[in-house]
Amino acid sequence: MTGIDDLPTPEIPAPAQRSPAHVAFDEGDWLRAGRLARAEATDPSNPEAQAAAQALLRALDPDPWVVRIAAAAVGLLIIVGVTYLM
Repeated sequence: MTGIDDLPTPEIPAPAQRSPAHVAFDEGDWLRAGRLARAEATDPSNPEAQAAAQALLRALDPDPWVVRIAAAAVGLLIIVGVTYLM
């Protein structure tokens, strides 16, 4: 039986191999990470970096269902507010 200690640890790239967008994302600066990832995604010179940047941009996108539910909640609040004021 293998324990959790027997499993191989994933390879973590060295900081020199990581893109500036991923570093900014890890630091919590999502605005700068998005800006840098958009710049990396349009650079065709390195397809691997381009694919990584596109994956980071997909991770930064809002979940469409959360947007839909939030819009429905705001609409419901407006309906309740207008009904209450009438």
